[in-house]
Amino acid sequence: MTDRMSGFVVQVLGPLRLRRRGNDVPINDSCLTAVLACLVVHANTPVPVDTLIEAGWGAEPPAHARDSLESRLSRLRTLLAGDGDVSWEGQSCVLRVEPRRIDAVRFERLVAVALRSRSQRATTLLTRALALWRAPAYPELRRDGLAHPQALRLGELRLEAIETLAMHELSAGQPELAIARLLDVLTAEPFRQRTTTLLMHALRGQGREEEAAMAYESMRERLESKLHTEPSAELRAHLLAKPHPAECGSGSFIGRQRECDRLLALVANERLLTVTGQGGVGKTRLLRQILPLFTDPVVLVELCTVDSDGVVLAVAAALGVHAPGSVAALVAAITDELTSRRTVLVIDNCEHVLDAVRELLTAVFRDSETMASTVVATSRVPLGLGGERVLPLTGLETWDEVRALLVRRAHAIRPGFAATDAQLDRIREWLRTVDGLPLGIELAAAHVATEGLDDLPALPNDVVTWSVERLDVQQRELLAALAVFHGEFDRTAAEAVTGSDSAVASLATTGLLAVTDAAGAATRYRAPELVWQVAARGLRGSHQESKVRDRHARWCLDLVTSSAKAAKGPDELAATRSVLNAAKDIIGALNWACHEEPALAADLCGRTGLLFPHRSEVDIHAVQWQLAWRDIPGLSEHTLLLGAGAKAALRFGAAPDALSLAEKAHTAATSAEEKYLALSTIALSCRDLSLPERAERACLDVLELEGLPSACLSEATAMLSLLATTRGDTGEARTRANAARSLAEESGAPSRLAFARYAQGEAEVAHDLSEGAAILLDARAEAKAAQASLVLGPATTTLAAALVRLGRQAEAAALLPEAVAHWERLGSEPWQRVTARVGDELQALTGRRPVR
Repeated sequence: MTDRMSGFVVQVLGPLRLRRRGNDVPINDSCLTAVLACLVVHANTPVPVDTLIEAGWGAEPPAHARDSLESRLSRLRTLLAGDGDVSWEGQSCVLRVEPRRIDAVRFERLVAVALRSRSQRATTLLTRALALWRAPAYPELRRDGLAHPQALRLGELRLEAIETLAMHELSAGQPELAIARLLDVLTAEPFRQRTTTLLMHALRGQGREEEAAMAYESMRERLESKLHTEPSAELRAHLLAKPHPAECGSGSFIGRQRECDRLLALVANERLLTVTGQGGVGKTRLLRQILPLFTDPVVLVELCTVDSDGVVLAVAAALGVHAPGSVAALVAAITDELTSRRTVLVIDNCEHVLDAVRELLTAVFRDSETMASTVVATSRVPLGLGGERVLPLTGLETWDEVRALLVRRAHAIRPGFAATDAQLDRIREWLRTVDGLPLGIELAAAHVATEGLDDLPALPNDVVTWSVERLDVQQRELLAALAVFHGEFDRTAAEAVTGSDSAVASLATTGLLAVTDAAGAATRYRAPELVWQVAARGLRGSHQESKVRDRHARWCLDLVTSSAKAAKGPDELAATRSVLNAAKDIIGALNWACHEEPALAADLCGRTGLLFPHRSEVDIHAVQWQLAWRDIPGLSEHTLLLGAGAKAALRFGAAPDALSLAEKAHTAATSAEEKYLALSTIALSCRDLSLPERAERACLDVLELEGLPSACLSEATAMLSLLATTRGDTGEARTRANAARSLAEESGAPSRLAFARYAQGEAEVAHDLSEGAAILLDARAEAKAAQASLVLGPATTTLAAALVRLGRQAEAAALLPEAVAHWERLGSEPWQRVTARVGDELQALTGRRPVR
């Protein structure tokens, strides 16, 4: 095949030119040039008159545009001079020309043949194909700064041809030429991740590991700083070829280098792995130590305080997947998430809920060949599932490791601790029954740090129970009371539930409480799993249980109430973090209170509905929805609970149920906050149900409520802007969005600021696409910072659509997988369809659909 086009040629890979026998055929008429470009795009296919007029004269054609068009077509026939023809077919016009005479067609044919050819011939063909380009294609058809779709498609094919040529050059022993070519592409298209992947491959092939790592880091920084997203799975996987650091142990972590290396290798190659070992051996600690080394996202599910019925919900909540109606639907959503996206799912402490974990993972791995994720479990025994790899973990093997852990822990409790070699020899003998278990060693260290080295009582195999039994009665009751917490807690929480502050700090010196964040008043504590189990047995059925659980539930209520108020202002992030840190405690308190104190349960659950305006918390929303529908005296008529249940139903995609509950709540509402919660959910539900007039009415009703903070007013105003955008009223949309932004700035609440910015972006896209995209980029940044996922999702989809239209395909391709993942996790079919359409448009231009 030859690309030498003698005779007559139509060149569109740059400014349009007609050439005959090597000479230009002059066209001194910009309108005619644009009309000809439009005809060439659709060569040998009829083009409607209106399309040609718009191509030649834009949105404001002359009064006699048809006459002007016919005049240009007549001149075009003369210019073609028998090498082509223009004729009418009804109300359309067609350019008849041999396809081989068009350089764009020639380019595509050369590339197609090159892709089927061996390396040497492919190199020749691609070089000749790329030589046809003089500048971006079809510049005459640009409108409002946007390239024509055909120009975008050809431009993408050109980049792929350059990448393919670089790979052939690399295999032919011309690495410097290939690397330079790829760097040129990245200079022009700095967000093109596929080019970065190829560049890293090329650099590594030359032993330039550091430069390959720098190429990845440069792309990661660009994506993070400009688009606020992360590298694709393909690019992250390529990074895995880089060796891990030699030392994975650091900080308070002692030894385990061999286990670290083995675990890293297994996670990279297996789909189901269980780390086994007896309680206290350090399974959780080992996993937490290596989690930062994984390139793929890591999701941690802690099951220590979860019963069998809560396993599926706990995993779904950690992954952020939503599914209404049943456990089976949640299992299906979990399976879809793990199958379609690369994730390392860590399920910790499975031994007490083995059957539930086995049932879930059996369903997840039913078709393991399509599994993209890796599941790592910790358990005292293997799960017993097909395809499972097991990594047994035993105690620390050397005295040097045991001594280092003991001395470090003793120093943490008593900084002046010191032991002679003779004393350490005595301790070594004393610890033989501990069998190298880190938890046992730490408890023993606490004993020698507080009691001294003179009296070393015999240690039983069960050091945890021994340590608890050595406490006095008051300390044992305190430890039992602390078992009401489902995770970490701080001094303020402990004092609210137990009535004691200093005693909690004292208890930590026994080693039975771990200090997880020693920062003065912010000190946080956690009971190790085995300690928590012993303490929980001490609380269950005791004389103090009812009192402790009541105080715990009321502490949760106080936390939620104060956080809901703070979340309407600049302290929103800190307030939200406080509630999320206590999410398991809130759910535990609700489960207890709905049986023992229904009114307390209703108030606590209802007030959680005033939180999370722009994020979805699966576990909390599941409880809200469940309690709102339960026919329990004191629950079923509680206005805030109905409003919270309505919002939860909406989060799970059940808009009709949400609207029903919200209208019931609105009827019963008396306070401004009750009415706001109901009306805002009515507005959102009606928007999802394509009832824009009712949605607008609900928003206007919110604006009429007295005493509402500016954060709430901003929400309703931003929603009115989005409704105006949907119906095409750009002027009102922009006005409302600007007003929403002003109200949000007055409140200082980060998620409200992000939502208002998103509304501004939506409104501006219809007016000025480029400016709208810039605003949506800002909205993404603000939503990320505010952790407002329900703003981030729509902002990402709308921005990706704008970027596709702007011809910024690489940026759109970087964002689309994030949007797809978000809407699939949320189960939002309308937004999934919108995002899929954007993906279709991008695929039509690039020939590939971006996947994560």
